[in-house]
Amino acid sequence: HELRNLNADDFMSILLAGIIAGIVTLISSVSFAALIFHGELTPYMSSAITILISTAVVVGSIFSLFSAARPVVALPDDDTAPVLALMVTLIIASSPEGTPADVLFVTTFGALACAALLTGIVLTVLGYFRLGSLVRYLPYSVMGGYFAGAGWLMIQGALRMVCDLPLASVANFFALFELEVLWRWLPAVVAAISIRWAIRNWHRALAMPAILLLLTLVFYALTALAGLSPTQLMADGWLLGPFPQTTPQLFNPVLFEGSADWSLVVSHMSSVGTIIMLSAVSLMLTASGLSVVQRNNFDINRELMVAGFANTVSGVGGGLIALPSMSLTELAMKVGAPNSRLVGLVVALFCALMLFFGLSLIAWFPKMIVAGLLIFLGISLLERWLIEARKKLPRLEYLVVVMIVLAVAAVGFLEGVMVGLLGAIVLFVINYSRINVVRYALTGKERGSNVERNSAEEKLLRDTGGQTLILKLEGYLFFGTAAALARRIEDRLADTTQPTLRYAVLDFAQVTEMDSSAALSFMKLAQEASQFNFFLVLTGLTHKMQKRLMGSWFEDENTSY
Repeated sequence: HELRNLNADDFMSILLAGIIAGIVTLISSVSFAALIFHGELTPYMSSAITILISTAVVVGSIFSLFSAARPVVALPDDDTAPVLALMVTLIIASSPEGTPADVLFVTTFGALACAALLTGIVLTVLGYFRLGSLVRYLPYSVMGGYFAGAGWLMIQGALRMVCDLPLASVANFFALFELEVLWRWLPAVVAAISIRWAIRNWHRALAMPAILLLLTLVFYALTALAGLSPTQLMADGWLLGPFPQTTPQLFNPVLFEGSADWSLVVSHMSSVGTIIMLSAVSLMLTASGLSVVQRNNFDINRELMVAGFANTVSGVGGGLIALPSMSLTELAMKVGAPNSRLVGLVVALFCALMLFFGLSLIAWFPKMIVAGLLIFLGISLLERWLIEARKKLPRLEYLVVVMIVLAVAAVGFLEGVMVGLLGAIVLFVINYSRINVVRYALTGKERGSNVERNSAEEKLLRDTGGQTLILKLEGYLFFGTAAALARRIEDRLADTTQPTLRYAVLDFAQVTEMDSSAALSFMKLAQEASQFNFFLVLTGLTHKMQKRLMGSWFEDENTSY
């Protein structure tokens, strides 16, 4: 239907947008392949690039056909790429000594395909049961720390790609400044700065492909002036090649490969939980952003199911996790194709043609430019989630972001995730404990009973009313708020300017619920009542609350209900 309504101008705009986005998708796929496969797996770079581009073709086509976004460009996900690279590194490090390189390659790709398959299944389930809103409960600070940590890992992977030097120790860090190593990574940093400058100052739609082409021409011009031939550059490791001869294919069912060491894959599946969470959050953020840019309210649960189906197909076919790209979709819209599904299909077609007929050209692409693109992407994540977030987040929440990044840099990504979750939980407890659950506090003088009494009894109640403290509670009680409540009663006991406390009345009529730790706090308060000789009176308790209090060994000899 859309094809029938196209005119010549629309067709040219869609074609141009698809080719430009396709070039960036191609280079990004090559960059992620270089990030994930290094060291012992470098000889298999050609196969890795083939599978990354195949992922972009297959998943990009599915998103273009079924997503509510028009247009949409999907490619291997940059947010999860550093975590996937870390998982590959751990698998290689834990493999038995003497494991053949071909077995390592199949094993690592089996792990990556399993990650894509499981991510697809989980995203599908979330969408089917309409659980897309769950991601909103993820604290913004933890989410920011995840992405900032991914940015650091991307920079680290880029430096390792050009220097073949992991930054896991202080000695390796200082080795970066040795002259021979410096000449390897400094051009990549210059390339990253150039890409950043171009995107900020040139036409946004053309900046990325234009600067990549310009940097490539400058690289070959400078090396020619230095008397270095392309063949020598490849032999010295300045280019992505040489690649062994492989047959490009769109379907590579590595999950059914018998030579993979599946015990290694299973032992490192702990990383997949983080990958799934990052994928879900990344998809939610992208879908929200696209809905604003395209002025269309997307059904997030439908997008989850589309992403789930696409990644399930990718995983079964031996591909990686792939999600929509906010930047490439915006690029396609600005080039002149603001409302067409065909853009993503043109991108997929362009990548497929390059896969089958132009893969040998990629071997001559400068490695420093690929690393520069990764450094640029990593710095962009750090800038957004570590620097710009400082203006948006309260001090303590921003501290959680910093803690995650430091933990990722010092220990590892999974440990950083755990630090972030722990920090968010502690911060939640601190903030929620500050909520005053006491709606009002009165003494027996200020709050009399509804019973009519004679003058002598009323005088006695007025005279002794200061010995009664009445607290009307509200909301949800947990150990933090219950502890604050206990401190309030303890402060009243210690106040010598007031009459001795004889009765502490707690009204639970407007309390919604309490947890077991809060019940334990009230048990300790009852023990204090026995110790300091005052009565603790609890009113308005539901049957469920009474059971919870009794389940906490609440003693009733000095307590009234």
